[in-house]
Amino acid sequence: MAYLKLNFSRSALVGLPLPPDGKRAYYGDAKEPGLLLCITSTGTKSFQVYVKRDRRPVRVTLGRFNPSIADSVELPRDCRHSEFLANTPELNIRMSRSLAAMVKIDLKAGINPADTKRAKRAELTLGELFEEYVSRHLVPQGKKTIDATRADFERYAGQIPSTPRKKHGAKRVKHPASVNWSNRLISSITKGEVQQLHADLGKHIGHRTANQIVTILRAMYNQAIRWELFGKDNPTKGVRKFPMRSRERFIQSDELPRFFAAVADEPSDDVRDFVLLDLLSGARKSNVLSMRWADVNLDRAEWRLPDTKNGEPMTMRWSR
Repeated sequence: MAYLKLNFSRSALVGLPLPPDGKRAYYGDAKEPGLLLCITSTGTKSFQVYVKRDRRPVRVTLGRFNPSIADSVELPRDCRHSEFLANTPELNIRMSRSLAAMVKIDLKAGINPADTKRAKRAELTLGELFEEYVSRHLVPQGKKTIDATRADFERYAGQIPSTPRKKHGAKRVKHPASVNWSNRLISSITKGEVQQLHADLGKHIGHRTANQIVTILRAMYNQAIRWELFGKDNPTKGVRKFPMRSRERFIQSDELPRFFAAVADEPSDDVRDFVLLDLLSGARKSNVLSMRWADVNLDRAEWRLPDTKNGEPMTMRWSR
């Protein structure tokens, strides 16, 4: 393949002319053999490695040239270049030269990063895995905590969607101790990162929240392994949760008058009725919130619960 050679610099690459419509132009780096810049007629500029192996040409695209990245910026420390390439990164010249050197070593060893890149493209991100987990596990199981699970994942391990704030709701924001791994490939998340997230959430938010996030991630990865979507060890394996102490505080008999007086003074009829109904029936919060008039028969003093924790309907009766 014919191409011109020049010493790659930011100003030189920015000033290169565009090829005719439908055509591409190639320029080779004078410092790093096999490193090319490909320019399309629309102005897209991409770094590539072009070498011959067993007399056959091999081409691997590294990423796009971004002139706004400072010349001093290098590849991330301990860069796993195969995973880095899979995300089609934006590069400066220094980064492209380093990547080109790594790719040429791989090609010499008989490893084509393009194959790895294609495999990575088929791999789920953590955000995609969460949606699979909800649709294939939580919904069929009839879990009543789907909304709470989604809220916890988005706030502490994923991305909060840019939806309008509810009329009387607070704006949802990410806590500094949380992470956004929604666009991370599930194989790129390490046990060390999960441990660090668990420790940060435990320190800045609370042990219960930290344990809950590990529980969600562990369940997601276990299902991915079961569905053969993930072939490695669960990165949450061995992450020890914070010990939790059960609550032992109960209202004492001498506190009951003050408690009922406070309930009676509650300005919201809905809150007052909910507390009394929940307390006097002993039902779960979710059952009380889903209560409908169609399930209540006042003449027989009955309340039919169509959906309980064990999945069986139940009828509660009160003596008159």
